[in-house]
Amino acid sequence: MSLEEIFDFIRKVTPELLQGWVSSWATLFKNTYIMRPDANDQVISTALAISTLFAIFFVLITVSTTAARLKAIAIGFAAAVVVLFCFCNAIRIWLNFPLTRETIGKLQPTWDYVTMAFTLAMVMMMLFAILSFIKAVYGNLRSTS
Repeated sequence: MSLEEIFDFIRKVTPELLQGWVSSWATLFKNTYIMRPDANDQVISTALAISTLFAIFFVLITVSTTAARLKAIAIGFAAAVVVLFCFCNAIRIWLNFPLTRETIGKLQPTWDYVTMAFTLAMVMMMLFAILSFIKAVYGNLRSTS
């Protein structure tokens, strides 16, 4: 592998394009029931950074994975998204009841961490669904040629 090919590969896996894609999906959930209304911007920034890193990592390690396996992984992340969504809403509902300051102090950071996990699972779900689709289409095109 030449030096030019190595730099070309590094440029392809830099997070600019992927970070924009992740950011677009994650900002959809800002000011929703999933995120705390008074959540710090660091919550979404942390979720975006972690999601981008995981997305790059998973794209690189699943290169030879079949479309069916990628689809199964996407479905697994979809289940995680549903569970985390329910958990975010349960915390939101729980915080509407009279609680001690100590309980509120524990629930708010928990909600932030669950929001970050939701964002990560949502991005991974979309990523694996897209990879599965691309792999299935590419496989079909390749077999007909």
